[in-house]
Parts: sequence; C-alpha cells; structure tokens
Amino acid sequence: MVLPGPSDIDGHGTHVGGIIAARQNGGGVVGVAPEAKLLVGKVLGDNGYGTAQQLVNGIRWAIDKKADIISMSLGSPIPSYEMHEAIKAAVEAGIFVICAAGNSGPNLDTVDYPAIYPETVAVGAIDRTRRIAQFSSRGKAVDIVAPGDNILSTYPPRGFAALSGTSMATPFVSGVVALMLSKHRTFGGQTAVKTQAELIEHLRKTAIDMGMPGFDPYYGFGLINPEALLLSNLDRTLKTIVKEEFTSKYILKLKQLTEDYTNNIISD
Repeated sequence: MVLPGPSDIDGHGTHVGGIIAARQNGGGVVGVAPEAKLLVGKVLGDNGYGTAQQLVNGIRWAIDKKADIISMSLGSPIPSYEMHEAIKAAVEAGIFVICAAGNSGPNLDTVDYPAIYPETVAVGAIDRTRRIAQFSSRGKAVDIVAPGDNILSTYPPRGFAALSGTSMATPFVSGVVALMLSKHRTFGGQTAVKTQAELIEHLRKTAIDMGMPGFDPYYGFGLINPEALLLSNLDRTLKTIVKEEFTSKYILKLKQLTEDYTNNIISD
C-alpha cells in the first residue's frame, strides 16, 4: 500500500499504517479498520530516529488537522515537557492518543515516553503463545496488550514484511478504536466514549484478563477485546434505529474479527 505524504524509507510507518488500514483488495493483508482514512505525519528521519521537537510538531499538526486518533509507534527513555504538553493539548482537543509501551523488556519499569504519561493509552505486546512478549516493556503505566509478534503487514516499496514490537501492537488498538468511532458515525450518532479517560476505562473494563487476576505490570488490564469494546457502548438510541437483521450481521462481523484477532493472528 502506497501511503500519501512523505516517502517512507525506513518502512516502519508503512508497516504500522497497514495494520490499521490496509484495504481489502483481494491480495496481501487487510487492516483492522480497512476503510479508515490515514493522516500520515512523518516525525522521524529516514533512519527511524528524531527529536522530541519533531514529535511535538507532529502532534500539533495532527491537532490542527482535527485528527480523531493519534497512534504513536515510537518512544524514548527521555522525558520532554514540551512533548507532554502537546499530548495533553491533543487529549483536551478530544483526540484519542495511543502509544507503544516500548521494547525494553523483560525488566519492570521500562515503559518509554510518551506512553508512560498517564494521559495516553500505553500498549504492550503479546507473542504467539499469548504470553507477554520478551521484548515488551513492563510497568504500571501499561494499560492493555495486543498482538505484536511476527506481524505481517505492508512494507515499501510494494511488498509485505513480518515485524515484531509494541509498535505493531499499538496500531491494532488504534484500528479497533477507529472501528468504535465508525460504528456510531455510521448511524449519525455520537460515540458514548468521548474522552481519553472514558476510552481508557472502556478498554480496561472490556479487556480479556491475562496473567495475574486484575491489573498487573505485564499485561496491564489484559488483551484488547474488539467485540466487547464495540458492543459495550451500544446505546439505546443505536439499538432502536438499527434494523435487527443488520445488527445481527454487524455483531457476527465483530465476533469474526475477535476470533481472527485472538486466534489466527497470534496462533498460526
């Protein structure tokens, strides 16, 4: 998939973008939210490295462009006041901010910035045995986990590649959140999840518990559960305006997504 915007020399951004929104075109892979529109902002150099100020500029740009979700598959062990302020500004603007926890495992207290900031959704990774990936950063900042081991996605110039990291787990979460927004907008309504705090709470309530019962610093509140998340805020208004037949088909589609997500992707 060729994305609009600056050229991706490193390949990381194309891979992440494909996990979110690769189109269903009969070949290759299909993203979690294949009809989503991507607002592509290149904040790192061709070698995959950059500065905090570059990231700040990208976040401010996304705010100006009225993005719905900012998905950041990047991180640093170094804090930045300006970065934190930009993230808080995004959250205050009603944007969902979802960040990779980092690849500094297996030690505890290794979550990177900006994921460590409490305003973000911090995403860890599980491997194909459904255990916390060896590389996945750990700590009390982790909110949720998603598949991040040997994930096949789009790769430049026109191919595919399997990569591992919390960078791969993060767009899974972002894609599911995009589906949540789309579900309500399809029917002219507004999502019941309107703020970052509400999103984090819904993710926590609907996650599939893993590891020790309840929250733990390895899995956070557990594995993201697309079906439970999307159906948890199906309000009364939506139920009354959707035909029963369509509702049944929609729920069936969500169940299939969940099955593929938790079985095929991580158990092949």
